[in-house]
Amino acid sequence: MDYFPKIVSALLMAFFISLLVPGLRKLPDTFMDLVGTTFTYATGATPYAFFKERASFPNKLSAQLKKENQKAIIFADLGVTFAWDRVCIFGPYTNNEKAQSVLHMNWNIEERSEIHFSDSVNALVFLYQGSVNQVVDLKRGIADFKDLDICLPRNQANFELRTDANGLTILMLEKSDS
Repeated sequence: MDYFPKIVSALLMAFFISLLVPGLRKLPDTFMDLVGTTFTYATGATPYAFFKERASFPNKLSAQLKKENQKAIIFADLGVTFAWDRVCIFGPYTNNEKAQSVLHMNWNIEERSEIHFSDSVNALVFLYQGSVNQVVDLKRGIADFKDLDICLPRNQANFELRTDANGLTILMLEKSDS
């Protein structure tokens, strides 16, 4: 164990020296491949897949729902990694015709979601500057919605939490005070 800091120091020195010597430039690539392989072995996912999943909307929402005394969910506060200014919520078995009438655009939800053949998910379509930017199939076991087939601006995507008779979480649009 006494040698560990020396070994790490030696590896770091070799890494930086290899950047300066043209013939040794393969060493950083090999080192980075080793880091990636070790990460994948330890986590079961590539670094890209691991961090993408960790930052996903369903995970962010689930974490928020698990907080004690949580009474409301504000989508804008979830800190997702994609831009959005509007969200549209679709219920099970939504087809292209229904989605297009709610979105007011010619867009194929059946290619980007399993919503058209599944009753276990709701589709959340996030729009940014008038274009679809992200589609999330949210399992109804995580949260279900009372209000479906609607589009909300970012500042109005606020939901009250309820629990139904089966213990499932229901998100209902927050009533405005106006």
